[in-house]
Amino acid sequence: DIMIDKNINKAIKELSQIDDTLAFKYLVLDWLIVFITIFLAISYDSIIFNIVAIIIIGSRQHAIGILSHDVVHYRFLSNRKMNEFIGNVFIAFPLFITIPGFRSMHLRHHSKVNSEDDPDLVRRAGKSDWIFPMSKVKLYKMLLLDITGLNLYQNIQKIFLPKSDKKLRSDFKSLPKSFYVGQLSFYLVLCSLISYFGAWENYFFYWIVPYFTWFKFTKRLRAIGEHFAIKDENYKELTRTTLVGFFEGHLISPHNINYHIEHHYNSSIPFYNLEKLHDILINNGKLHEMGKVQIDGYLIGVLNETQGECSLNVDSATFV
Repeated sequence: DIMIDKNINKAIKELSQIDDTLAFKYLVLDWLIVFITIFLAISYDSIIFNIVAIIIIGSRQHAIGILSHDVVHYRFLSNRKMNEFIGNVFIAFPLFITIPGFRSMHLRHHSKVNSEDDPDLVRRAGKSDWIFPMSKVKLYKMLLLDITGLNLYQNIQKIFLPKSDKKLRSDFKSLPKSFYVGQLSFYLVLCSLISYFGAWENYFFYWIVPYFTWFKFTKRLRAIGEHFAIKDENYKELTRTTLVGFFEGHLISPHNINYHIEHHYNSSIPFYNLEKLHDILINNGKLHEMGKVQIDGYLIGVLNETQGECSLNVDSATFV
């Protein structure tokens, strides 16, 4: 065991190296797919193609959001100033979030995972759509509301309404005024460009609609998969890695975000190396003792587990 741990630690040191070129490549590719999809959808203007475009763009919004996750952990770019600038301007702001806000919540999630001090768990407490097991009718009704955009109030609430988390409010207050000037400038420039090119209709249909439909739907699936509806089998942590195929890997869990046990095992590893860590932990017999390894994806495996017994129920009184 000592030798195995030494080998794993050596591998982690190597896998933790940040590759700036690779990070930029993924960011540019995600945005390129968005713009090409919009161009083709406008050019062909068919109902089927527009539906496909919404799914593709929503999946890339999710992918860009995953990149913000690495920015939050300071694992996107090796230069921290560039990490913050690129992370906010080209990743977070277009998705109506901020890197400091995400970081304030997410790093505490890592240190207090699945406890009453885990902000991700606390903000879902008492909400019926995060209490499992859940009936099939309720589950599919909830997902239908997500994918059709009828749950948009949840996104609007998250973006615009005052934050209830005291630490998050305090962290926002401590930000320099220059941050807010930069954020406001970003949206003023964005609105000016959209107005100049007369593209408000296209912006709404090819950015806002995917944001409130496919992006919302896949974020929900991923969030459930990460820490919810996990039957306790004496895992070290109630965290799930979900193994996916081509379709789910690109449209539901981009950039290796499905390797969530691995990420919690060591958050210093950039997303493009998580699959390598997964293989190392599997080969050394470590992974299955750490958390749930779901072998049949989100749409079958995770959704089936939401209807069975599990050890983590988020209600207003109990954190198991």
